[in-house]
Amino acid sequence: MFHALRTAAAVLVLAAVCAPAFADTGEVVLKNGDVLKGDVASTSTGYVVRHATLGRLELSRDAVSAVRWDKDRIATEAATSDSLLLGREERAETLALLTGGCDPVPACGCPSWKVDFTGAFSISQGNSESMSFVLGGKAIRKADPWTLTLEAGFLYQTDADGDTSAERWAGRVRVDRALSGRTYVFGQAIFDRDEPADIEYRVTGLAGIGRFLIQRDNEELKAELGGGLVYEKRVGVDATTDPAGYVGVHYWRAWANKQRFAADFEFIPNLNDFDLSVARLILAYELPLSGKLRFVTGLRFDYVVEPADPTIENLDVLFTLGFGLSL
Repeated sequence: MFHALRTAAAVLVLAAVCAPAFADTGEVVLKNGDVLKGDVASTSTGYVVRHATLGRLELSRDAVSAVRWDKDRIATEAATSDSLLLGREERAETLALLTGGCDPVPACGCPSWKVDFTGAFSISQGNSESMSFVLGGKAIRKADPWTLTLEAGFLYQTDADGDTSAERWAGRVRVDRALSGRTYVFGQAIFDRDEPADIEYRVTGLAGIGRFLIQRDNEELKAELGGGLVYEKRVGVDATTDPAGYVGVHYWRAWANKQRFAADFEFIPNLNDFDLSVARLILAYELPLSGKLRFVTGLRFDYVVEPADPTIENLDVLFTLGFGLSL
């Protein structure tokens, strides 16, 4: 069956929007290499710096590569947390991650989550030819040098007789940590379930290193290399655990009118049984309509080198048209 799903998360986050609260000095490192020192506060869209010479500066997150907070004061606040198993610096980093980097946390909350919801119809062909419906979303939280990403999605499809021909659940939890302006490490866990495609469940745990090849305010290209394990149960077959590699290439570009194009490629070779290796290519385009509403369209290709069930085709293709909502 030709079907695939653009993985996305259904996460609801309530965050208040308020003026930044300044407390201590810090350093903001820009992607062009400049360093700005002064009173630093986090906002919903970036950072505000009170510079001794330049005055009040508002910076978008896309322009910033790193923020260095007053670690001594943050560590003191973190030391009051319930986590006694973590060291002082670890508690400081944990507090920064949970608060989104607000220093201190404003009384009305820290709006550091970026949340997107999507709903779309799809047209698929291959093992089955029918209409399907996709629901999902994605949530990202940044707290320098950490980025937390949550994704989940659901695809339901029926054939001409009204029988279920596809019922896929997918999700991803990912943590990135910047090492420098262009290099970072990551860890992620991916979950898939799609019995009509012969997958009772598949859990993939991966870790690796990535590098930004292009890093501009309106364009980004990064490459990733890593490895891990795949725990998989296929219909009628015993569960297996295999070592896996990982190669990822991710690109996006945005325009002044807020149109956005993204292309993501992932290859996960099964190092024990190469026939079960998986490759994915996702193309997506977004067009703002009004306020937080946007039109979204996408094309996804999922390829399995050699499925265990010979009646299952190697390639799944999914085309979607729908709408998205940003919070």
